Amino acid sequence: MTLIIVVPTVAGLIIGADSRLTLSGAGWTAACDNVFKIAEVEGVERTAIFVAGYSTVWDLRNVPPENLCQHVGSNKPKFSALDLLAAAVRTAHNMQELSAAVVRETSRYVSEHPNDFVRQSGMQLYQAAVARYEVATQTSSITSFAVNLDISGAAVRGELKTETFDLDSEFRLSLFGEASYLEQAVFAGPGAQFLTERYGRFRSTMSTIKAAEPSLAADFVVDLIEAASRTTALIPTETGIGGPVDVLLVNKDATPKRLAWKLLPSGGP
Repeated sequence: MTLIIVVPTVAGLIIGADSRLTLSGAGWTAACDNVFKIAEVEGVERTAIFVAGYSTVWDLRNVPPENLCQHVGSNKPKFSALDLLAAAVRTAHNMQELSAAVVRETSRYVSEHPNDFVRQSGMQLYQAAVARYEVATQTSSITSFAVNLDISGAAVRGELKTETFDLDSEFRLSLFGEASYLEQAVFAGPGAQFLTERYGRFRSTMSTIKAAEPSLAADFVVDLIEAASRTTALIPTETGIGGPVDVLLVNKDATPKRLAWKLLPSGGP
C-alpha cells in the first residue's frame, strides 16, 4: 500500500507520496524504500500519474533476501499498473477508454498469472489516478478509478471519479491509498503529535485554492506523510508507510516540476 496526498494550489497540483514497497513471501516480509509512485508521462504535457495498492508484481525467484531491495531498484517488475496507466494515457482519447484499457491489460495479466493475486481475490487491487493542469482556464483535475478483483478472478473497474479545482474553489485534500489511516491514526489519533510547524503554517492559510501557495503546500504534504510514517511505530499498518517523500508540482509548465525527489525525512540531503 502507500500514502499519496494531492493538494490543489494557486499554481497547480502538489502531489506527494511515500516510497515504501512491502514484499512478502512464505514466512518473510521486507520493506524497500526506493520505489517511485508518481510519474510523468513522456509526450503528454502537464500531466502526472500515480497508483496506490497492489500494483506491482516482482519475480523474486533466486533473489537472496539481502538483495531484494537492490533487485527491485534495478529491475522491471513482471506487472506494473503504473506502466499500464502511462501507456493508456498516451493512447486513449478519454478517461472511459483509458480506464477500460488499464482494466483490460490487468485482466490479461491476471488470467495468465492467476497465482500472483490469489490473496487479493474479491478485493481492491489498486487505485489509479491521472492529474492534469489546464493553462487556459487555470484549473486542475484528478480523475481516478479503482481496479478490483472479483471472486472469479476477473479485474473490474470501480467508479470513475473526477475532481476539478479552479482558483475560487474551496480548499480540500485528496487522499489515496492509506487515506483512512491518515485520518484515524494521525488527524484523530496519536500521530497528531508528529505534525510540525510545516503542517500548522499551511493550515493557517487554507481557505480557497487561490490562497494556497505551492511551496507551503509541499512542506505540508511532506509533514503529513512523515507523521504517518512515524505513527506506524505506534499503530502498525498492514503494508507500511515510509521511506523518502517525493513531491511533484503539475502546473503550467509542460513537464511537471519535481520539488522534492527522494527527499529524506526532516529535510535531509
